[in-house]
Amino acid sequence: MSSTLPPKPDIARLEAELALLRGVLDAAPARVCVISRERRYLYVNLEFSDFAGRPPEAIIGMTTVELIGPELAAKLLPVSDRALAGEVVRMEGWVDYRKNARRYIAYTFSPFGPQGVPAEAFINSMRDLTDLKRREEEAAAQRAHLRAILEGIADGVNIVGPDARLVLANRGFMRMYGFPEHLGAPGTPVADFGRDRIRRRDFHASADPQRAEEELVAARVAHIMAAPGGRFEEKRPDGRVVEVRRERLPDGTLVNTYIDITARREAERAQRASRDALRRS
Repeated sequence: MSSTLPPKPDIARLEAELALLRGVLDAAPARVCVISRERRYLYVNLEFSDFAGRPPEAIIGMTTVELIGPELAAKLLPVSDRALAGEVVRMEGWVDYRKNARRYIAYTFSPFGPQGVPAEAFINSMRDLTDLKRREEEAAAQRAHLRAILEGIADGVNIVGPDARLVLANRGFMRMYGFPEHLGAPGTPVADFGRDRIRRRDFHASADPQRAEEELVAARVAHIMAAPGGRFEEKRPDGRVVEVRRERLPDGTLVNTYIDITARREAERAQRASRDALRRS
């Protein structure tokens, strides 16, 4: 009676595959670890051990409380429980480490095994986004500062990106041209401002009111985005005169300022009329 024995595993091949997987994980820019249900480290990649300041063999077997402290371990406990239950959980936010100060981390917790099935361990993959987040926060702070300055200017200001979309506009500009408030949101296409003016019969001096709306809008957007920097005056339908100053930045961004010079022009006319009357006398 004969029996068929299972083939012997190719130990060399398995070791080579394992070395390849470890090499891939060690080269990954993310910090990766595998943690057991008892919250002990089973595996860490080089990025993780470098951040922890310990060699991998010193971390393996430690508990999360021992490595990252009881406070942070307690915060991550509910999320890791969900991963052990078979769920993939993603989260990000600021984390206060005992040795590495404050960092902004994007976490992925996933079961060590098939999803939807309880596992005996979970994988924790972490991407450190601290530098990116700090740049974003600095840019947001600078933007808020700039907006506060622009809002304090009585006259109008707007900035248009090279993609023909609004970067920002202050209230003075929106009031000066009678635009509805929602158009002032960053990212609004310049074309939307053109449509609003046309529908209010507020045509530019060079526009032909007989042309189709979209033709007028397209022509106006093309004119604005191609116009060089400089200064010109625009007469509004109600008789006001607005001086427009346009500066084009190297990347194509347009910075436009609007000054109501109606009173100045009226004073100049009155002065000329007075001189003419004096000469006639």
